[in-house]
Amino acid sequence: MARGAIAAAGGLYEADMVVDALASCGIEMDQVRHALDFGCSSARVVRVLAAAYPGIRWRGCDPNGPAVEWAGANLPGIDFFRSGDEPPLPLPDGSLDLAYAISIWSHFGPELGLRWFDEMRRLIRPGGHLVFTTHGLTSVAYYAARELRSPQQSDEILGDLYRQGFWYAPEFGEQGDWGVVNPEWGTAFLSPEWVLANLCPRWQVLEFAAGRNQENQDVYVLRRV
Repeated sequence: MARGAIAAAGGLYEADMVVDALASCGIEMDQVRHALDFGCSSARVVRVLAAAYPGIRWRGCDPNGPAVEWAGANLPGIDFFRSGDEPPLPLPDGSLDLAYAISIWSHFGPELGLRWFDEMRRLIRPGGHLVFTTHGLTSVAYYAARELRSPQQSDEILGDLYRQGFWYAPEFGEQGDWGVVNPEWGTAFLSPEWVLANLCPRWQVLEFAAGRNQENQDVYVLRRV
């Protein structure tokens, strides 16, 4: 969730990041007809993309009911719906050319994250694309340098990334995260090796950009095989 005057125009940085990530793989937006912002919150990213590319049918979903309701009431021309904590989404098989998720797999517990990757594969047509970001090794350095995580916890995260490929903690507790209360929604770090081992060959990794999102989160572009 973003606030203040600088957020009023929407997520310009993130919208550019999605388009640039696709362009780096030779994918232009005129190839996209149907697209989903998975985890759109109050639509700060999809509102920018819908303004820039009005010929695309844009959808947005999020488990935060009030945020999605606000977006639906204030942003015409985009289809919004509330998603559940678990798959599936109420969309047909192969109905999307593109889905993107900004800082969503940085919150899923690993098993829930894999179930949602399977759901994205159901929804995206063969040859379509998924752009997503997650915490990785660069994020460990990002939080340590800003003293947002202790040296002890940074060492713990690094150890888990090298040993098992992920680190997860349900850090939001019983109060939840902006109305989302789910023990499998917390803070997650994923190594690229974990992503490759669990998603390939059903997905093809076209791009991996370490720390591309705000010099923090890694950016991936996947093609649905």
